[in-house]
Amino acid sequence: MSGRVRASTAFPAGSDVDKWATTAGLSGLSIFIAVTTLLLSSFLLAVPVIYDKYDKLHGIARALRELRVGFIVNGAGAILTFLAAYVFRLASPSPVM
Repeated sequence: MSGRVRASTAFPAGSDVDKWATTAGLSGLSIFIAVTTLLLSSFLLAVPVIYDKYDKLHGIARALRELRVGFIVNGAGAILTFLAAYVFRLASPSPVM
């Protein structure tokens, strides 16, 4: 034992893949969905504030006031959240009855 911690046990110790730490699929998906929903919510919060305070982003602020744009943006966020819940539920082990 060389004393170093290996990033992955699926590859032999001398391979090039051992140098790089990899992220598992569901972990990467959860990080992507968390960051995406964080950016989406901060965008939806920041645009009206920037429009009111600095009088910038006229077109985006006017578009966000439209009801159909709100439905589309909120629907996209809800679809991402439901997709994550569905995928994580399928990946979790079933309880034994």
